[in-house]
Amino acid sequence: MTKDKRILYLDILKVIAVAGVIFNHMYWFIPASNDFYITVRFLLFSIVKPAVPIFIMVTGALMLGRKSSYKEIFTKRIPRVVIAFLIASIIYCLYKGNNPISVFLRIFEGEVDGKNYDYIPYWGWYI
Repeated sequence: MTKDKRILYLDILKVIAVAGVIFNHMYWFIPASNDFYITVRFLLFSIVKPAVPIFIMVTGALMLGRKSSYKEIFTKRIPRVVIAFLIASIIYCLYKGNNPISVFLRIFEGEVDGKNYDYIPYWGWYI
């Protein structure tokens, strides 16, 4: 695939995924005051969950035609994601008033039960 050629169905999938991510964050604002609203929230929550995996699949589809060496993947692509995640995690830890080193040690030791959101960044579940 060339860089200048647009693929319509991938663009449509990206638009759907963007809308899904937006709705995923907005569904918390729907009141849960009665059964109707609870049902709407649940349905909306269920429908938009594939948004992030759609982004990942579109990225993979766009990378299919590229020739990448393992060296490029391990020296350029993976470090960019890991560094961004680490910086965001450190900022989150400092914001919550935690020591980032102790947080990473707890995670490294396997204390990731999903119940203590004081130190585990819940927004990093997909990493």
